Amino acid sequence: MRKILLIGTGGTIACGHSEDGLKPLLTPEQLLSYVQDSKEFCETDTIQLMNLDSTNIEPKHWLAMAACIEAHYNEYDGFVICHGTDTMAFTAAALSYLIQHSPKPIVITGAQHPIDLEDTDARVNLMDSLRFAANEKAHDVCVVFDGKIIAGTRAKKEHSKSYNAFASVNYPYLGMISDGRVLLYFEEPKEMGFISVSIGEGINEIFRGLGVDYIIEGGQTMNPSTEDMLNAIEKVNAKNIFILPNNKNIILAANQAVSLVEDKNIFVIPTRTVPQGITALINYIPESSAEDNAKRMTEELDNVKTGQVTYAVRDTVIDDKQIRQGDYMGIGDKTILSVGADMEAVTKDMVAQMLDEESSIICIYYGAETDEEAANKLAEDIQEDNPDVEIEVHFGGQPIYYYVISVE
Repeated sequence: MRKILLIGTGGTIACGHSEDGLKPLLTPEQLLSYVQDSKEFCETDTIQLMNLDSTNIEPKHWLAMAACIEAHYNEYDGFVICHGTDTMAFTAAALSYLIQHSPKPIVITGAQHPIDLEDTDARVNLMDSLRFAANEKAHDVCVVFDGKIIAGTRAKKEHSKSYNAFASVNYPYLGMISDGRVLLYFEEPKEMGFISVSIGEGINEIFRGLGVDYIIEGGQTMNPSTEDMLNAIEKVNAKNIFILPNNKNIILAANQAVSLVEDKNIFVIPTRTVPQGITALINYIPESSAEDNAKRMTEELDNVKTGQVTYAVRDTVIDDKQIRQGDYMGIGDKTILSVGADMEAVTKDMVAQMLDEESSIICIYYGAETDEEAANKLAEDIQEDNPDVEIEVHFGGQPIYYYVISVE
């Protein structure tokens, strides 16, 4: 396991409340306590070098940081410096010249909000920085912030409030950190990459298992924007990238992103549901060209029927069906298939309407509010009525929808 030295210098990331308001108070040991999962990939020691608001950082402090790294250089595989954002870019540039061509990574990071707040970027930034510093291919002075890896001489703070605070000036990003994986752009890009919109923890794992490089969190009230798509495209180091929107309302945003990208070939597979996205990935053939894969994946979408079970938030009438608040609804691809007060009955009725003579497999993805036992019982009941159909049950973890079910 690689050894990392975490160096504290202060900044917003280490701020706490005092009689004088927010000020740097937390030690690097305290910062480290917020990222316990880092123990899985690195062993980290800490040093409190200073505890300053970064507006008070001066050249003498740059020399002190460089001297600290030099004194411990042979003891560690990488270094992470926690720093305020106001002068982070200046410190990164200074250290790049003070410690040139370092074969070991020297990572500078910080945050827009203190680490002890619930709504903060600090924990992600610190975890990403430790992960990058522990990567055997990492080297030189870099800034790691909001998932971006920026050369130390190229970082510039462009936003004072947004988590997306730093950009790389006149130079490409060195890489990205996404979903716990370090993607290095100084490596040759791979031929094919995948971006998928997802709706739950279990669905995320299924997509990762099928080779998805970057997952965009979506859902009924969380439709990703064109900017979200562009950010995802930027983070996938591939020549050809397939985007799976998995929602009819997101396809437009994905297509708009395509027109704004010039250095990669982007293919939007018009998946309208998560099961369609899974089917598209299953039909990907690595040996085929990007164009042939895009055609095949798109053609396979018509073979997938999707049903989703949720509840009504108010009384209404849809498709001549009387729906009362609290009723369960089985929603098909084009219409509401079933309504009632019994979720299991509604779900089985929905599935029965989705099946036809050519149906051969049913996949049940149960949501965050549905337990595994209930899902397995549902599968057994459906199997009893349809003995010739194969049934799979997976944890989806999606909110709002008790079940997402596909029939092929």
